[in-house]
This record gives sequence, C-alpha cells and structure tokens, in this order.
Amino acid sequence: PFWLKYVVAFGQGVFGPHYVMAASSSWGPNSGRLRGERVVETTPLAQFSDQLKDLLCNTIEKQTRELDERERAIAEREQKFEEYLRHQHSSRKVVMRVGQEVFWTTSDVLLSQPDTYFHGMLNPEFKQEEDGTYFIARDGHSFGYVLEYLTYGELHSAVDVAHCGKLRADADFYGLPGLREAVDRLTPPPSGPPQAMWQSTMQASHNSPIK
Repeated sequence: PFWLKYVVAFGQGVFGPHYVMAASSSWGPNSGRLRGERVVETTPLAQFSDQLKDLLCNTIEKQTRELDERERAIAEREQKFEEYLRHQHSSRKVVMRVGQEVFWTTSDVLLSQPDTYFHGMLNPEFKQEEDGTYFIARDGHSFGYVLEYLTYGELHSAVDVAHCGKLRADADFYGLPGLREAVDRLTPPPSGPPQAMWQSTMQASHNSPIK
C-alpha cells in the first residue's frame, strides 16, 4: 500500500534497517497482524550471539566446577598432611639397636600389629639401655624386613630365599603371623621340629617377662 514507504522510512530511523526489512515483509492485508504491530524476528547475527553466550556460560560453569573439585582435593590433601604431622609429633620416637644395626621408628609403627613382642618391649617395666635405646639380640638385617612389615603391613622388598629361614624365625620370635605367612609364600617352610621349636619360643617370649 502507499503508506508502507512512510512506515519503512520511519522504522529505519527508529529501529534500524534489519527490523524494518523484517517488519515490512510481515505487514500487509494478508499478514494476519494488526496494522502497526511490532514484529521481532531473530537474525543470523542474533542467533550466533546467543550460541556464543551459551558456549561461554557452559565453559565458565565447567571451569568453575573443575576449580571447586581441585580446591576440595587440595584441602583434603592438606588435611591429611596436617593429621600426619600431628600423628608424627604425638607418636613416641623409638631408637632400637638390633644386633649391630640401629633403627629409628615410632611407637605407633611398632604397635601396629596386635599382641606382638613390641607391646611388651614398650611396657614401662621393660628395661631400656642407659642411653634410652632398646637392645634386641637378633639379626639386624632381618629386622629391616620386620620393620618394613610393621610400617607398610606387607613386604615390598625382595627377600633372598637363603634368608627366608632366618626371617621366618624372627617372625615367630616377634609374634608376627602375618609376616610369617608372607615369608611362607616366598618359599615353603621346613617341616618337622624346627617350626614347632620356634612356635614354642614365641609362646615363651609372651609368657615370660623380658628384663
């Protein structure tokens, strides 16, 4: 109609050319809209802007979640480290001379397994050396494996098969059946009286006070 050019000119000055082009195509006797009704259509530029906005929002949310998870993991590690430090400071330091070797450990490590030789050794009635250390007349090299088992709950170091017999005997002496089983898995135990003899020695060490 003749008035459309005036609407187009007015719309270009107020809403811009993109709006007027979309609106002019939507006005008319067959459009089904009231004369002067505002028509808003999404242009490709607006669609790209919306997609870019959604992408940025999703990226920011993802990075925020990752940062939160990372901060929680760091906080958990710091808490565990602080608990470890408190545990180390609260645990009693123990110096032991086993044979010709000296070992430094803590009371918590030595008492990690129930009903062992070390529960009696750390009893206040147990006699220490003048310098405050504990002396045990056993093989120092073998005790290294004993201490490893007490620290980690299992053996991680390779054990020479020729040394398994001595380590098996020390496992019985210190009252560590779990260590004995670990050694037995490395090499079959000897049959007959030797095993019974060490079991008797273990029972005697528990029933008799150590001075």
